[in-house]
Amino acid sequence: LITTILYAALRVSETVALEVRDILFQAKKIHVRHGKGDKEAYVGMHPRVRAALQSLIPHGAAPEDPVFRGRR
Repeated sequence: LITTILYAALRVSETVALEVRDILFQAKKIHVRHGKGDKEAYVGMHPRVRAALQSLIPHGAAPEDPVFRGRR
């Protein structure tokens, strides 16, 4: 979570709202659907973020599954 926030320059709310379909590994980008002002954007994916997300997202996860799971 922290790696994604720091290296992708995302807000906490943008990061926790990420779904599996928002992580575009081939394009090396992250699709931010709920950015500031409810605007959409694409941000580049740093290699460290890519590695962290690949190890975090289980194989076969549904596209609408959240990337970061927790109690809240």
